[in-house]
Amino acid sequence: MAFILCFRKNNYIEKMFAMNENNITNIINALNSISSAIKLHNPVGKAIFGAACAGIIVFILTELIKGLIINPNVNYIKLKKKIEFTLIMYADLYSNPIIYDTKLENNKFYDDAGQAIRKCAVELYVFSGTLILIRFKIPDKCVMTEASGELMGLSNSLYTPKNTADIHTKNNIKRVNKICEMLSISVKK
Repeated sequence: MAFILCFRKNNYIEKMFAMNENNITNIINALNSISSAIKLHNPVGKAIFGAACAGIIVFILTELIKGLIINPNVNYIKLKKKIEFTLIMYADLYSNPIIYDTKLENNKFYDDAGQAIRKCAVELYVFSGTLILIRFKIPDKCVMTEASGELMGLSNSLYTPKNTADIHTKNNIKRVNKICEMLSISVKK
């Protein structure tokens, strides 16, 4: 209450909120009144100015921390969990690639699995391009790009030519192990 009375006494509030055709002039006059109060060693004016500056600095710092550190980490954790879910969900399919010529009912499952794995690869690649220098528990861009390439290769290797299914199965398992190692994912086998 003393704050408002002090400001009313010195006409700071009236000067700040008196808006007519000379708005800019009124704003300048109000700022000059506040600065003169600070120059005159007015403790209330200094306290208000200091509190306002501190509040602005704290707000800017929290927004920077949120935007540069917290949000990327949360987004990475969500993406990592999505990749982990996809690898577990389609483990039976990439562990048993089918021959191109096979006309089975479950080709749709293989197509869906390929699209889901490819989508994860693209999301990881795009996410790696959005990172700024500050990272906390997020792999390097090169590691994420390589993991994205491995996911893309996995999505392309659900179908195999004749007599190469065993080779593709081994390669797919190696890809999954490499992806899990690079992104620190634990997929139960």
